[in-house]
Amino acid sequence: MVKQNLGNLRYYISLYRSDLIAVFLAVVMGIILSITPHILWLLKTGNPAWLADNDDIHYLSYAAAAYYNHPLYLSDPVLLNNGDTMYPWIQFIPGVIVTKLLGISPIYTNIIWRIWSGFSIPVTWYLLTRSYFKSVWTAFIITIILITDIGVNSCWLVYKHFTTATNIALGKPGTIFLTKPELLDYNWRIITPGLSLAYLLLNLYLVHQVITKPSRKRIVLAAISFGLLFYVYFTSGHL
Repeated sequence: MVKQNLGNLRYYISLYRSDLIAVFLAVVMGIILSITPHILWLLKTGNPAWLADNDDIHYLSYAAAAYYNHPLYLSDPVLLNNGDTMYPWIQFIPGVIVTKLLGISPIYTNIIWRIWSGFSIPVTWYLLTRSYFKSVWTAFIITIILITDIGVNSCWLVYKHFTTATNIALGKPGTIFLTKPELLDYNWRIITPGLSLAYLLLNLYLVHQVITKPSRKRIVLAAISFGLLFYVYFTSGHL
């Protein structure tokens, strides 16, 4: 049985070797992009605990409350236990658990969240793009564009990225550097879309699989992923 399973594993690795390489490269790029601010902050201050904005502080207060009092669930940080919160368990707590297991300060939960973003978003973008393109490397290139282009969230894909990069290169950045530059801020922002986009992309991929080749298993998986979206994003009630 073990030999058969190993044989099956080797077969699938061989079959999807190019896909695995493409996904690996996309994930490397995604993680580099998502944690670059922490790396730069470490080089500047000696501490990687970079905070992007007030939202980071807000979300980390919930993470820290869970870390010190109840790592397996969320509650209002004003209370030691219990207390309602509108924030979803599935986005916050896995990072808290990893931080707790590593024995590091809860302020570094932010880094764990961004590493997960850098992994999950490229993987799900690739799954979705690969379902539309036969070529592995076409899907890979499109995935790289989608995770690096500053115009993705404003619906100015390629154009905004090109014009912004050109203006910076020509020494005409306008108001970009007058305050905190936010070129890729909303691509990797914590919590949204950093910890939520992957669930949406996974649902779109699974729905596409149902449309192209329906089966009971695919319908069930698509339905589950759709239902999960209601729980992934902010809601009310005790979580």
